[in-house]
Amino acid sequence: MPGGLGTRLAIALSLLGSVVAIRFVREGFVVPALDVSTGATGAADSAMAAGFLFLFAFVLGTIAESLKLPRITGYLLGGLLVGPDVLGILSTDNIADLSVVNGFAIGVIAFVAGAELRPQLLRERGGIILRILVCEIGVVFVLLAAVALLFRAWIPFLAGLPFGAAVAMAFVFASIATVHSPAVTIALLNEVRSGGPVTSTTLGVVVVADVIVVLLATLSITGAQSVLSPEGGFDLRALGAIGWELIGALLMGALLGLLIDVYLRRVGARLIIFVIFMIFFGHELADVLHVEYMLFMLAAGFFVENISPVDGEPLIKAIQSASVPAYVMFFSVAGGSIHLRELATLWPIALGAVALRAGGLWLGTRIGAEWARAEPEVKRYTWMGLVSQAGVALGLATVATRALGEYGGQIQTMFLAMIAIHEIIGPVLFRAALSRSGELPEQTAQPRAAAAHA
Repeated sequence: MPGGLGTRLAIALSLLGSVVAIRFVREGFVVPALDVSTGATGAADSAMAAGFLFLFAFVLGTIAESLKLPRITGYLLGGLLVGPDVLGILSTDNIADLSVVNGFAIGVIAFVAGAELRPQLLRERGGIILRILVCEIGVVFVLLAAVALLFRAWIPFLAGLPFGAAVAMAFVFASIATVHSPAVTIALLNEVRSGGPVTSTTLGVVVVADVIVVLLATLSITGAQSVLSPEGGFDLRALGAIGWELIGALLMGALLGLLIDVYLRRVGARLIIFVIFMIFFGHELADVLHVEYMLFMLAAGFFVENISPVDGEPLIKAIQSASVPAYVMFFSVAGGSIHLRELATLWPIALGAVALRAGGLWLGTRIGAEWARAEPEVKRYTWMGLVSQAGVALGLATVATRALGEYGGQIQTMFLAMIAIHEIIGPVLFRAALSRSGELPEQTAQPRAAAAHA
């Protein structure tokens, strides 16, 4: 976007003033005279909200970029600022209506991530990724579970429980806390186009972790359910369902990749239109098959780029060209969904849990990187790319609510507060890690330019 910081701020303020004026005129003079039972006003309001939020968040993303912050941070703050808990320009209903873009954005993010997972990367860094993954998940899980039990009298979902039940609930909390955010990681990597050991290691860890931590959290939730309701027993059907959700996602994702391969070989035209169809079709297919959507699309992207005999690069570029509007809407809606009320209520406990989790990530990745004899920058900075949490953690917390009733609901409230913090600080920390490790494009270009002049 042309113009300096002052111009961009003026544009953002103008957008705010315009939407406030439009709503004042419509609600003050027009709406009372209409029959709102037709639903036209609600549809028009959501359409205006979508257009305004996209432009406002995009402008704040450019402002963040000019301040050497990730664009994602601007998108999140834009949604938070105009959302229900701050200025209230967008209502809770507006945010709920706009959440339909999440499926498309997650599909874009996951497909591109699958395409970025090259076999060469897995061969070269698979050992490092696996050792870091095992150590950081293990350290975060043990540390958070132990500290939660130590201070259980002050933690809402543990206070008053018998010790055995408290252990089970602490395991549920700690297992969900090990979750990362593939969406934030991949979106930021697509934005900055970085390259190097920290970039590739972080990408590998968050993608592979998605499978492990979902299984770990499911086992913990099922175990806690059997402790809190002994008459229900240990639900083996839940384990079978989660097994299919993960393994079936890989198998069905490869099948979708095969269908995409057929289209590219036989037709190969109108790629943007095909991308839109493919991602929405994939979302519906994953829902029908009851498989994990992000893993499903990731497997499809991996198949098209690395297994299919046809060149998938034109399709990947078409998807990347559609990624910017998808990212703007996805992260601005996520920002508008941040629950500041829960954060205000639980901020001392949530902030302590966030700090403890960050310490566990630092220690776990350090141990894993030392074990794998990774590069010094991987030892120092990889943990900073693992801080973000978003949709996967909230999804698992929602599963805990359904399975564990009141106690699960209290865990969900805690994670709403923690995610509010993680969403804001996570992208900033990751970009700082990429900058300090010298992996941003402008940094990697400098040595090449110096070598050319030598």
